[in-house]
Amino acid sequence: MMRNSLILIFLTFLLACDEEPSDISIEPGYDFFPVKMGQYRTYWVEEVNFGAFGGDTSRYFLSEVISDSLISGDGTVKYLVERSKSTDSITWKLDSIWTVHRFKDIMIVTENNVPYAKMAFPVIAGNRWDGNAFNAQPEKMYYYQAISQLTHLESTGASDFVQVIIEDIEENLVNQDERSETYAKGIGLVEKDYVTLQFCSANCGELGEIQSGRILKQNLVGYGPN
Repeated sequence: MMRNSLILIFLTFLLACDEEPSDISIEPGYDFFPVKMGQYRTYWVEEVNFGAFGGDTSRYFLSEVISDSLISGDGTVKYLVERSKSTDSITWKLDSIWTVHRFKDIMIVTENNVPYAKMAFPVIAGNRWDGNAFNAQPEKMYYYQAISQLTHLESTGASDFVQVIIEDIEENLVNQDERSETYAKGIGLVEKDYVTLQFCSANCGELGEIQSGRILKQNLVGYGPN
């Protein structure tokens, strides 16, 4: 009799466990790329463009403001991002207008009429996706790289960062292509680091000299509203 009672208790326990809903869930990480009307971010940019006559350096402030939104025929909301430049952070000149929208689990930023899949959700280190999936350019696999600490970005007040690696070709005899963008939870893009260079490998004044390319360093200096 005791044995039958124990079996009944055991079966009741198993059935109760089967009825328990799963608590396992994955945080998508949408707040690494928040999008709100009126939101702005201001950056300090140092850019060097290389050509036949060497490098041309420019330094300026860049402001990005979400100024408006549009609803497409399929109900997708696209946000307009006004991008303005200034050399003194007082007088601003409109440079371009980009758009931002989330399509399924991809965040798309259209830069100068070219859409790029900037982020994929959920945000998990090692996740890979085609950044050119929505444009006509060749496949370019982006991936997430987790970052535990960024002491030079402590002033942002953020503690969680993730880095998107766009390309990671280290310097060689022909070229160098290392591009990354760093995002902070609750803020968005806080740092952009692009180095895309082509080196001279034949019939040059100096072997390995830079023939063409760009170095871009973009760092957040202000943002709001939270």
